[in-house]
Amino acid sequence: MKITTLEEALSYICKLEQIIPKMEKRIQELEKENKGLNAKLLQYENSNTPPSMQRFRPANKHANNGKIGRPEGHEGSTRPVPKPDETIEVCVERCPKCRRILGEPLYLEKRIIEDIPKPQPARAVEYVLAHYKCKCGEEIAAKHPNCPSEGRFGPNIQSEVVLSNVQDRQPIRKIRNSMQRRYGIEISPATVLSFLHRAAECLEPEYDEIKENVRIADVVNADETSCPVNGDGWWLWVFLTGNETLFQISRRRNKEVIEGILGGYSHKRLIGSDGYSCYSDFGVRQRCNSHLIRKLKFHAEGNEKYLHFLEKLRDFYHVLKEKTSANPPPEERRKLYNWAVGWLWRFIATTRKYRELEKFSIYAENGMPEWFTFILHPEIEPTNNISERALREQVVRRKIFGTLRNEKGIIIYKVLSSVITTWKQRGYNVQDRLIAALSG
Repeated sequence: MKITTLEEALSYICKLEQIIPKMEKRIQELEKENKGLNAKLLQYENSNTPPSMQRFRPANKHANNGKIGRPEGHEGSTRPVPKPDETIEVCVERCPKCRRILGEPLYLEKRIIEDIPKPQPARAVEYVLAHYKCKCGEEIAAKHPNCPSEGRFGPNIQSEVVLSNVQDRQPIRKIRNSMQRRYGIEISPATVLSFLHRAAECLEPEYDEIKENVRIADVVNADETSCPVNGDGWWLWVFLTGNETLFQISRRRNKEVIEGILGGYSHKRLIGSDGYSCYSDFGVRQRCNSHLIRKLKFHAEGNEKYLHFLEKLRDFYHVLKEKTSANPPPEERRKLYNWAVGWLWRFIATTRKYRELEKFSIYAENGMPEWFTFILHPEIEPTNNISERALREQVVRRKIFGTLRNEKGIIIYKVLSSVITTWKQRGYNVQDRLIAALSG
């Protein structure tokens, strides 16, 4: 707009005076909206979010030189060729063009093809169970392992339904479709639920045994995540040892839940966890160092002047990894522990000078000296990744199924998830174990 006279300039200023308050109000509205959106985003994208779950962080363009796929220098692997169960000779007697007899082949080409049998329909077997009356007065009924004490579906079908729900994360509708397509079996939603409930009843004693083993274990890793029950905010807890995985669902996230699983404090117990402070009341704690690095990465990325702090912290942990992997004697471990604690205190003092890194500094200081328990006690890992991996499977399942409905669903969930995960952890054949349990 070209202004040529004083009157036009005064008129333009008057218009600006009317527009500026509206623009200032709009700016305030946008700032408020932006603050709310950032708060929502932080629920899903924060320093505690594992890298594999970060969707909105910028990708590392320098990794693998910007290429997608296997990193350079990574050794490839080939699937081993299985031993054939059957050999089929494929011959041609005559030429398909001129019909002459071909005679002996020039050479033989061998190809091993893996395939699965065509789905077979379910078999209906009638069991005639003999009942006896002993002279002592005892009544005896003959039993067969494939004939359950109740219902008309055998243990193989029941185990298939249970594993489809727990391991394959299939909801009831998909389980019904799968059983119909593969075996020609029509089952109702109530029947699927009865299979799950019966399996939980059969495995509850084993669940109690897992719970007791976790309670007396010397090394435990633990973590927790949200778990809606009938739409309300409950919590799913996981407690792991070298041989057991225990899931527990509770209404609250407090120390009473941990006490119900682990009992009281024990100086012999090592606990690997994230930053939840209540774990320190039940043993010697190892804070997850992945969270510490992730916290600094979250605050340092996007600002190049702080990236050297991230590199220093990573180099520090590389040194610790090399020194502890050599399995030094206890006196050397004590020296290494004291050096590590001193180094991190100096590092915290340096980062505290920068306003953008203040939250990291407070977080690191609050965890001292529990970041380095693994140096003195090599039995426990420096991170809590094992617990996060155990919960990740359950988080995916939560996103598929949504909320649990009632107390019965809670029992089914925690018992089946705990026992089946423990079986996998121990290297058992899960389906064979489940069929045996359902046949009892």
